[in-house]
Amino acid sequence: MAGTVWALFWEGGLSEEIRAALLGKLSPADRAQYGTFPSGGRVGARGRQFLLSRALLAFALEETLGTVPALAKAAAGQPYFPALPGCFLSLSHTEGAALLALSDAPVGADIERARPIPPRLGRDFSGTEETFWQRWTAAEAAAKREGRGAGALLPLGRRGFPEGPEARQLVLRSGFAAALAGAGEFTIRTVTAEELAK
Repeated sequence: MAGTVWALFWEGGLSEEIRAALLGKLSPADRAQYGTFPSGGRVGARGRQFLLSRALLAFALEETLGTVPALAKAAAGQPYFPALPGCFLSLSHTEGAALLALSDAPVGADIERARPIPPRLGRDFSGTEETFWQRWTAAEAAAKREGRGAGALLPLGRRGFPEGPEARQLVLRSGFAAALAGAGEFTIRTVTAEELAK
């Protein structure tokens, strides 16, 4: 089994030229969904995350498969390709980064910007913020691999992090925690928004 992980990092906003080019890479459904995000502030950041993560997905699929097949979502929210039952993906984004894993076996990936621990997630967690986000991304990657998604992790409370298949930490960039749950070897590629816009 083999796979590839694509990582994308950015700072701040996008130029209008790059934003327009990235929009051109999205499927009509993704362009319509992007249009539902209000602009500005934190809400604008969510739209930017969506745009960049979906452009990363289109870039990776075009490069890997030569085409961008239609996506569907399972009941738990896990994306999949109805026309490609042997191709598995996991997509994650946070402010400043997106992470995509493609594999020929079930896979889960997660990335989070290190930040203060939200009380609803870590009210009983006694470690550092860095340790929390490392454990969170590993648990979320494992849940995604199993097709359960992040909702399976809530609420953590006193239960701590759930046990599950091993997820490996990915050391990609300072200030971010990332993890991958998947069998076999994975190639890691880092790309820029400018590369996606070409």
